Amino acid sequence: MKYIKFFRELAIKDIPLVGGKNASLGEMVQSLSKKINIPDGFAVTAQGYEYFLEKAGINDEIRRQLLGLDYRAKNLDVAVRSSATAEDLPDASFAGQQESYLNIIGENAVMEAVKKCMASLFTDRAISYRVDKGFSRKKVALSVGVQKMVRSDTACAGVMFTLDTESGFRDVVLINGSWGLGELVVKGKVSPDEYYVFKPLSGAMYCPRKKFCSLPHGAWP
Repeated sequence: MKYIKFFRELAIKDIPLVGGKNASLGEMVQSLSKKINIPDGFAVTAQGYEYFLEKAGINDEIRRQLLGLDYRAKNLDVAVRSSATAEDLPDASFAGQQESYLNIIGENAVMEAVKKCMASLFTDRAISYRVDKGFSRKKVALSVGVQKMVRSDTACAGVMFTLDTESGFRDVVLINGSWGLGELVVKGKVSPDEYYVFKPLSGAMYCPRKKFCSLPHGAWP
């Protein structure tokens, strides 16, 4: 259990340990689990990632492969989902740069998916993004979150931001949602419904399609 932390043990201060996504999940479990039903789970820490590279004996090979690499010449486009320690910074997001694996069943399949997530830190897209943002390989580590699946394939899912992502305006909540898995929204495979919630009113939802929804007072931040 040395390299595993359950979400209930994590908080936003643990970003260096488990990355932005898993630290945020831990914060939600600690702060909101009595009000919101949050699927339980755990994180394989960034130290676990470093241990994996060391014990697999591939650090030198990774370094050799990256030397002189012309990252602009690559044409592969891999959508990635993990919890990088450099995620959600003011000048670099890293969100969507690592791989995501859904509906994994069985211990062996989970172990394989964890290794693939760690390996995805070295895809063409991830390398290119780090180079463009001026991050060296050693500055970015990776945590992997393992969480119970929600049957959003039979309902809807999406992404919520607590500010306007284009202007930085903090008095709104921006929601993108669609029927099915949230992965469809994150990877841009569908055109999602988009909603703005004006926080000071805590009850008015604006949809760009010119529709308003009435919500109970206090239902939104």
